[in-house]
Amino acid sequence: MKRAFSLLELIFVITTLALLISFFTYKYEYVLSFVNSKEQKFQIAQIRSAIKEKSAIKSLNDFEKLYNLDDSALNKENSKLFTKILDEGILSSKDSWMKVDDNIYTLKIKGEKIKFQYINTEFKCLNNSKICKELE
Repeated sequence: MKRAFSLLELIFVITTLALLISFFTYKYEYVLSFVNSKEQKFQIAQIRSAIKEKSAIKSLNDFEKLYNLDDSALNKENSKLFTKILDEGILSSKDSWMKVDDNIYTLKIKGEKIKFQYINTEFKCLNNSKICKELE
């Protein structure tokens, strides 16, 4: 009566498991990057919408213009960005949003830093890349 597996059977099972694991890992990373991309697009749309709303409210009430979007420090992690226009600010980090100048922000997408500038009530993408067109 045979009770052990042969070496060939073990190699076949291990190879099959390795292929399945690598396939599902690739799919998981793809889904995760897709979700991050959608979240970043949502944040940009939310920022632009909030800018229009706050600018309209200020102009209707004869208040001053909205000159900046927050009072956070430059290049500082874990500070809340966009606090003057969003109820809940977005936390800055090296892997997402970062304030680099008074009205210039960077967003890291797919390993590339995309610059945005708030000027004249608009939140514009400064890079000449395909990603900027996708975010519009």
